[in-house]
Amino acid sequence: CTVSKPSCSSCPVSSQCRAYSLSLENRTISVTDYPTKVVKAKPRCDFCSVCVLEILNLERNQSGGRFVLVKRPEEGLLAGLWEFPSVILDKEAGLATRRNAINLYLKDAFQVEPKKTCTIVSRKELGEFVHIFTHIRRKVYVELLVVQLTDDLFKDQANDTLTWKCVGSDALSTMGLTSAVRKVYSMVEAHKQGSSVAPGSSYRAAISRKRRIS
Repeated sequence: CTVSKPSCSSCPVSSQCRAYSLSLENRTISVTDYPTKVVKAKPRCDFCSVCVLEILNLERNQSGGRFVLVKRPEEGLLAGLWEFPSVILDKEAGLATRRNAINLYLKDAFQVEPKKTCTIVSRKELGEFVHIFTHIRRKVYVELLVVQLTDDLFKDQANDTLTWKCVGSDALSTMGLTSAVRKVYSMVEAHKQGSSVAPGSSYRAAISRKRRIS
């Protein structure tokens, strides 16, 4: 008995088979018509701008910065998981439009305005990649924004309705992040190491290289 050539006459459960029963009632119906195949919906495409916000606290003589993570809503896609600040765009957009969207988000969420409430140490486009969810094909643009900002100012002005936290690079490398967030972080690590690592490269490999260098 195979999928294309069933052996219904010798099947021990043919008496309980709905497909076989229908085929006996109507000769135009074959048991191979079942189970019916569900037509998969074409994944929709969307675009996302991700800003890896690294905060330096030079007043406390810290050599490294801390990264801002935002918790997603408890319902919907990737509910309750942590990610870097990001904005879903209406359509594919250029650098200026993406940065403007990120600037508005940072201002609304944290009252952080580049060049106004903080000092920009560096701002770099790291690249882009495509991430496939079950029903979404998402193009992700990644930038690294490093700012000098006092922790007290940041905490006092953060939006109370937003769940967020700051973590160091060591803690970030051991967190259980989604594959898309790990792709983003591997791009940041590659940039800091001065190397070129494709977004799909191993996240663990990037961390391993960092440890060997240090």
